[in-house]
Amino acid sequence: MTEITPEFLAASGPLTPEETLHALKIDYRREADGTLVVPGSIDFSYKGLKKLPNLTGVVVMEHFFCFNNELTSLEGAPAAVGIRCTVSNNRLTSLKGAPRTVGEDFWCDNHCLKSLEGAPEHVGDTFGCQNARELTNLEHAPRTFKRIQTRFGEFMSWKDVPDRLAPETKARYQRENEEALVNSVIVLPAAVRVHAPLRLRNL
Repeated sequence: MTEITPEFLAASGPLTPEETLHALKIDYRREADGTLVVPGSIDFSYKGLKKLPNLTGVVVMEHFFCFNNELTSLEGAPAAVGIRCTVSNNRLTSLKGAPRTVGEDFWCDNHCLKSLEGAPEHVGDTFGCQNARELTNLEHAPRTFKRIQTRFGEFMSWKDVPDRLAPETKARYQRENEEALVNSVIVLPAAVRVHAPLRLRNL
């Protein structure tokens, strides 16, 4: 992979995601649906970056790192990361532009986060923001995770998160889950004959 620097980004000008991969000599493949897939990892950490190169829509199968830079936005980040994504130690105030899905861990520690807006929708294992001291609540935290580590404590599910920390997000997720449950109910066709009492199991 070509070394990335602020000077490189300034000189290269606006690039499409595929042009970015070519310019940085990052191995990738194009799927039948047009998705660009990087089979390995991408590491932009400790590069002095103030913005990310354009990897919008790209899927990184292993790790994506961009920690210890001067980023104020995650715009340009990949759409999905297969294993771990770390964006800690930047100047981020929100997570807008972050990958929508991370297979294992997402870390956003030690910077000026004031909102989790833009956080990944799904994190396979740990979502870590325990040293984001300016956060006042957990609104917009991921829908799914196995563990969320915050300055308010560690929680293993949304049921464990106190209502006061994310009332709007908890209510929205509960409403969406209830709607999904209703939509999944199977209605028996009128022609079906039941020869024994039908017993419904409580959910």
